[in-house]
Amino acid sequence: MGCGGTKPAPSHQNAPQDRGRMVEGGSVDVGMVIPEKGAAQIKPVEITVETLQKYLDLEKEIQLFEKRHVLDNYQLKSDQLEQLEKNLQALQDSRNLQAQNLHQLQAAIDRTNGTQSLKQFLFEKSQKGEPLNEDEEEYVDLLNRQEVIERQLKSTIKQRDLLKEEIQALTIDGELLQKLYAQRDELLDSIFGGQYGSERENRLEKEYDFLQERKNHIDQAHFKWKQAQIMVKQACAQLGLAVQKWKELLEISENDMEQRYYLAAETRNNLVAASQNLQGAHGFLPNITFPYCAEDEVDTLNKAVTFIFTDMQTPERYEHALNCYHTTYRRSGALRQWFEQGHWTQKQKIWRQMNRLLNFLKQKDLKERVKIS
Repeated sequence: MGCGGTKPAPSHQNAPQDRGRMVEGGSVDVGMVIPEKGAAQIKPVEITVETLQKYLDLEKEIQLFEKRHVLDNYQLKSDQLEQLEKNLQALQDSRNLQAQNLHQLQAAIDRTNGTQSLKQFLFEKSQKGEPLNEDEEEYVDLLNRQEVIERQLKSTIKQRDLLKEEIQALTIDGELLQKLYAQRDELLDSIFGGQYGSERENRLEKEYDFLQERKNHIDQAHFKWKQAQIMVKQACAQLGLAVQKWKELLEISENDMEQRYYLAAETRNNLVAASQNLQGAHGFLPNITFPYCAEDEVDTLNKAVTFIFTDMQTPERYEHALNCYHTTYRRSGALRQWFEQGHWTQKQKIWRQMNRLLNFLKQKDLKERVKIS
């Protein structure tokens, strides 16, 4: 296990609310506004080289968008944004509660009436050569927790704003893709009159739609897995740096509070970043049980971070904290290896087979339509 202890977007009016999915006729329903066909019957067109080239050009443009998974990425990032908004609200609530707890201690401990920062308070105690009493340790932990929350708020707001920009760009691309789908459907209807030419064509198209839906699910799962893997890799590096900085602290004289504070703060900041990345990885794969760095371990790490500036005061607490950080670091390395051991090998093989079959069915379907036209 990790450190010893216990556990610690709004919808858009102009954006699609449902994941893109193939429906009858080959269109995609994601809630975006697309041109509707008129009630009048479309005038049939002759199948010529120019007509086929127009169809192929449309397919080429559509495939460029589909390879980027525009519709799926829109849905995934919208889900991320919704979760970030919830996290942001939870952090704001924690900040308000933290302010109330701090206020109760400030009157008795902080003669500056709360104008001192954590760093200033520790420097003053160090200059006087006074050890922290029990109330002062609690006050230091609360000040540290307040700084941690502020850093998390800043990071979450930055992520949210970036996601909003990405979603806006995906919305534009998604609407362009919808128009291409509509143009393709209209062209096919004008060629074939909207009718299936044979039972074979009907069966081929149904098989294609079914496999396409399965492939989309695999694509989405693979995207989430890769994102979680990236976040675990980042967390592992950040935990390693945190352990390194915490070890360096042991070599600094107790009288050099400037350097001691710097190293403790660097340790804390890397631990906080690692924790957020591990939580993000869990968020991408909520139905996967991680063999290492489970959610309760991450919660325990968060609690340990709260006490970092009091843990640096005595050798016993310092060693306990080091063991906690190093254990979590080792387990994050094991988790990284678990992600890299090819758990997606079989699914990637299925994905490649399905992709080849989809291309085969699409070609067979088009040949069948041309044959019966």
